[in-house]
Amino acid sequence: MTKYDKSTCVKVNKDKMDLIKKKGLNLQDILDKAMDEELKLNKEEITKESIKEINEKINKLTHKKEERMEEYQKKIDSITRTINESKKHEEKMYDEKIEYLKTKKYYLEKTLNNGGL
Repeated sequence: MTKYDKSTCVKVNKDKMDLIKKKGLNLQDILDKAMDEELKLNKEEITKESIKEINEKINKLTHKKEERMEEYQKKIDSITRTINESKKHEEKMYDEKIEYLKTKKYYLEKTLNNGGL
């Protein structure tokens, strides 16, 4: 006998429900069988070997996930490094332009205050 842990409401076709009742079938058993078929769960498959196979699949997927996440992190690090280098280069370029203009301004102010060229 299957243990049922949760209940829910399911809308069913009234005519089909009447046929199920008249045939002496249990709706819960039909739903349980349909879910087993959909999930590909056979009682014969419930063995230590099937559990071992599932565990191996979990381990493979976990390993693959870790590899992929490392690859993404490397890509993120590379992109971040490139952006930081670009930022530093642009900052240096602006600093040089600003310094040039400050020097030019100083020269022009000094020249103006000394009566021109």
